[in-house]
Amino acid sequence: RAKEKLAKAKFPLEPEGGGRGASKIKLISAGSMKISNKYSQQYHNHKFLYPVGFHSVRLFDSVLDPNKQCGYSSFILEGEKGPLFRLAHEGGYPVWESNSPSRCWMDMLADLNMARRQHGIH
Repeated sequence: RAKEKLAKAKFPLEPEGGGRGASKIKLISAGSMKISNKYSQQYHNHKFLYPVGFHSVRLFDSVLDPNKQCGYSSFILEGEKGPLFRLAHEGGYPVWESNSPSRCWMDMLADLNMARRQHGIH
């Protein structure tokens, strides 16, 4: 049943309702698991798949102006020794990259907290 739904899906895919913040996330591309190098085992584990070409956009407070929201694009790219995770502010700058799926967001949040302090927002 899930395969049928995915086969019929049209991208970008926007969730209906959902949990906290879910309506602010848009799936642009699901990517693929067609990795054929000696590091292919790095693209999955017992909990997660990291498909190359994955792309989503999430609305969040801007690091350039914390009083506004903007889109952040999340990507999974093929790295030298496993997946490379990239988070890009709309417009393409700034960009955060890591070999950890959560590290990009943690680094962006640290930058956002600094921008909030600079703008007097707590």
